[in-house]
Amino acid sequence: MKIEKKLIALSILAVTIGIATVIPMTYFLNAKAQTNIADSLFNIDIPCAYYNANATYNVVIHDIIHGGSDRVYDTWFRDNAVIAVQPSINYTVLDKNTVSRIELFEYTLYTDKLQIQKTHSYLSFNEEAFEHYNDKDSLTTEYWQETLLDKSDGRTGYSFGGLSVSDPGEQIPVWIAGENENHGYNQSDNSYKKGDKILETIKDTQTIYLDIRRVAYISLSADGTVIIVEDNKLLHHLELTKNDNGYMFGTPADIRVEIYSGRQREYYFGLPNIPYSGTDVPEELWSTVWPDRFGK
Repeated sequence: MKIEKKLIALSILAVTIGIATVIPMTYFLNAKAQTNIADSLFNIDIPCAYYNANATYNVVIHDIIHGGSDRVYDTWFRDNAVIAVQPSINYTVLDKNTVSRIELFEYTLYTDKLQIQKTHSYLSFNEEAFEHYNDKDSLTTEYWQETLLDKSDGRTGYSFGGLSVSDPGEQIPVWIAGENENHGYNQSDNSYKKGDKILETIKDTQTIYLDIRRVAYISLSADGTVIIVEDNKLLHHLELTKNDNGYMFGTPADIRVEIYSGRQREYYFGLPNIPYSGTDVPEELWSTVWPDRFGK
């Protein structure tokens, strides 16, 4: 699905789904005056945030997955960002005209000299309602890919996701934002020189910063109209202080174990393991992931 964007005053963008007629400009002028359109449905708190990076040199991996060959790397770079996001709902934003809301948030880690990482996630209310008018996943992901994703920052992979609630009174679990890198490269490889810049920058840096912004939201009205509003509201400016384990804000013990979808998940505030066996998939899962090679 191609999102057609029409820029008007105060950066309000509109997309009409399944409506043949053109919505008059007065509709947008009225919409931007309504507080329920402009205000954020979700408030977010950050109980803790973590970042660290390092490099290991002259790494040899015996690749059991690809025939047992050895792979040698001059440098193995690892970093990890764990940003705990605790959402709550601002009830006053809900009204009978707003059927559903998806809000997108941006997390930027940086120093005085370098942007380290920029990631995004979303929070949504009653997202199932989009299924009657539009594919929510396509709409949200496409907007992220086309408008928010920085494809030139040198990273090899991206993740994007979020949480949805259908009852304003239900407890919303903690969402973990941030990404990590875990791969090797040689000095002749120019594919990831940003890792070198990060390590050089944080070597003598005692504080790094985390800015969290609401960058856009998507509202579904009762008549099936989808309104996309671009925003740049700064919600938090935090300082992560260096310690023996990396850079930290808050206390990670409060969210180390979380109940989500009926299961417990543990979040590791540390660097990912170097996959000396050629994969970071736990050995007990090899027969499930590669049944042709390790199946019984």
